[in-house]
Amino acid sequence: MNRHTDLPVPFLIATAAFFCGLFAGASAQSVLVVDDTAGSGAPYSTIQSAVIAAAPGDIVLIKPGTYPPFTIDGKGITVCYDTSAGAASQMVISGSVPIVVRNVPSGQTVTFQNITVRHGRGVRCESNQGTLWFDRCDITASADYSVPQLECVQCADLVISSSTLNASVKLTNIGTLPAPVLRIVDGSTRVAILGSQVRGNWFASKYIPGCDAANLICERFFASATTFAGGKGGPNYGIGMPGGDGLVIGTQNGATLLNCALFGGQGGGTCIPLADCGISGSPPLGPTGKALIVAGGTFTQLSGPSESVQMPSPIREAQSVTFSVSCGSGDLAWVLVAAAPAPMLTIPGIVGPLILDPTSTALLPTALPIGCTGAPVSFSIPAPTLPAPVLGKDLFVQGVFIDALLSRIRVSTAAALVILDSAY
Repeated sequence: MNRHTDLPVPFLIATAAFFCGLFAGASAQSVLVVDDTAGSGAPYSTIQSAVIAAAPGDIVLIKPGTYPPFTIDGKGITVCYDTSAGAASQMVISGSVPIVVRNVPSGQTVTFQNITVRHGRGVRCESNQGTLWFDRCDITASADYSVPQLECVQCADLVISSSTLNASVKLTNIGTLPAPVLRIVDGSTRVAILGSQVRGNWFASKYIPGCDAANLICERFFASATTFAGGKGGPNYGIGMPGGDGLVIGTQNGATLLNCALFGGQGGGTCIPLADCGISGSPPLGPTGKALIVAGGTFTQLSGPSESVQMPSPIREAQSVTFSVSCGSGDLAWVLVAAAPAPMLTIPGIVGPLILDPTSTALLPTALPIGCTGAPVSFSIPAPTLPAPVLGKDLFVQGVFIDALLSRIRVSTAAALVILDSAY
């Protein structure tokens, strides 16, 4: 049962002062509205036109519709679907080319929130010194083009939170090895994957092995409450094709998994020559993929209770926003809020990296630490009024948990929080 806590008036006053502190010195952020509905009156009908017009720090707010892919080049902006206009599935990005993010400078952030991608070309990120954050996104291939659904090349920091990355349901590109769903292979990226799903294909045509869920050669890696599942191999004559691997990981400075699930894909079945194999074939099956392959660097796998900090986003200024916190019974939790993310910071004695900018991070001023019962605990606060001339603001949230049983501090789950002027 979800327990809701009513907060006292002094807390609400402290919260208002807290948000004012986060907004101190904030640069003006504009909100660019995109709507492809004829006669909507929105200033932009494509995401690309709004992205071109946006300045660093601006928010591109998308209304329901189907939009072609776009390119972000040389600036940090937020691309966000407005869930107040309908379910996230009512906004789809589909086309024959990838979404591209490149040349984002250090100190800037590209945030994707509530974005649904339904084509086979995925998202390609290249030559980015700033942070890339995918929050509550669904990137699922609608066809098999044998390319990753998310690939980073020469990128500094990648955060994936509460998102789903999927290969196409069936691999059909005979003669081509399937690409992993998520791929980073140049060893330069710090990666955090939190509360997400990365899954390979469900079926494959004959002669095709299952695809890997994630193939990551990176600088540092942390994942919590995330599933990595390899895809199923296709049928073949003699013995079926192998299933895909769950997680292939190699790092320079260590990998840590907390409360994650890893699965190798099932091998494909056997075919009778010249017969129609269908999508399964018959036993005996080919080899099952490996759940985990450590390709280099230190690796630590930890178990722990399920934990999360959730809130709706985007929200409007002065609107009541409800935070929901989950962690193990008897554990204590705090909520950190920051004006910006930062490179993964490892703190001695704490499990998990801080991915918020320490210079702009503060504890959300709850009256007391949040006592967990094993069920979600929720509390509501008023969103701040944005100071003029700011029309929108990104904040970044992360949970801190003290494990009562093991006396261990964890910093794991995270999310982006977009606050908009009431005019939007």
